[in-house]
Amino acid sequence: MIKILLIDDDSSLAKLFHYSLTKNGFECRTAENGAIGYNVASEWLPDLIISDVMMPEMDGFELRRKLLADSQLSSIPFVFLTAKSADDDLQEGKELGVADYIVKTEGPKVLVDKVKTILNVKN
Repeated sequence: MIKILLIDDDSSLAKLFHYSLTKNGFECRTAENGAIGYNVASEWLPDLIISDVMMPEMDGFELRRKLLADSQLSSIPFVFLTAKSADDDLQEGKELGVADYIVKTEGPKVLVDKVKTILNVKN
């Protein structure tokens, strides 16, 4: 089963996306900030990491940089899930080699479709 780590400090949104991912056959774990997410990623080794940008303790950009510096985690595809869609955020995400950038308002169906595309999963 494909393992997805979802990191977001908005618990209601995390539950919604978690439900959609598991309903579509993915094994999904959640974390409420980047620091916890990094620890979960280190122990669980997911196939894909989806992370919010704005979070307490460690934001998404800081988390991505920390993952890139870790040889065990640097090759895991990474997606930003955020309420922000400003051009400078998109540019910073591109510079950090993210697989995609999903705006939260696009909803769970778009998230699942993009996850399937990134991981080359057939419907």
